[in-house]
Amino acid sequence: TAKTLERRLNEWVPMIKEALLFLNHITEFHYYVIDDRSNEFQLKASYEAHLSDQAKQSRDELFKSLREFRRTKQPHVVTYPLSIESKEDKSLTKMYLVPLHQQYITHKEKWLIQQGVGDIQNPSQKWRYISQVLPKHGIAASLDISDIPLGKIFCFLPLPGLSGLPVHINGQFVLSSNRRSLWSGDTEGQDEKKEWNDKLMEAISSSYVHFLIEACDHYISDKPYEDKNQFYHNINRYYELFPYWEPKKE
Repeated sequence: TAKTLERRLNEWVPMIKEALLFLNHITEFHYYVIDDRSNEFQLKASYEAHLSDQAKQSRDELFKSLREFRRTKQPHVVTYPLSIESKEDKSLTKMYLVPLHQQYITHKEKWLIQQGVGDIQNPSQKWRYISQVLPKHGIAASLDISDIPLGKIFCFLPLPGLSGLPVHINGQFVLSSNRRSLWSGDTEGQDEKKEWNDKLMEAISSSYVHFLIEACDHYISDKPYEDKNQFYHNINRYYELFPYWEPKKE
């Protein structure tokens, strides 16, 4: 029914905001519905990703590496900040304390993104499906000091479930037939699809180390802090990017 379709769309649309973290050729998305009374288009959600000129240059470098990877087999990663501005009808949000007269909720998020191709710690890695797809991957961490997202796994769109990491990871994975999980293999012995996913996970692990190095300057400033509590908070926020890190209490 129309109501069922609208409900499913309302559940799906917020995922687009997260997908903009890793989509290279789409930077904005607008969702409209036709109002039952006026028969006019009504905005339900709007998401826009913004990059600095330097960030755009980094992505251009990545595009060049992607175009040449099948020939050069040369791994490459880039790291850059990105912000996403969202405007959502309050019917789409999970916020309950919204004034009655306020129709839209606006929000701005800051992220640190890493995208790459190949395994930077194992450049000679053999990629069996390279003639069909590229071993692309990415990492996204929130730059909002108070916000630690529950890490998800993406294959450009988020998959159900959590990664157990403090960051989102994205990869050109082989998915199961229902496209809701990674291919894990259903036969004993060699499984080319599982082997691809395992190698891609290794590449993401390699780039994660590089990401932690690059991220330090984005979380810990060399400028004076207001007090030591703010300093320790930023230190802990950076180390929370490390898997299984437990910040020390003051």
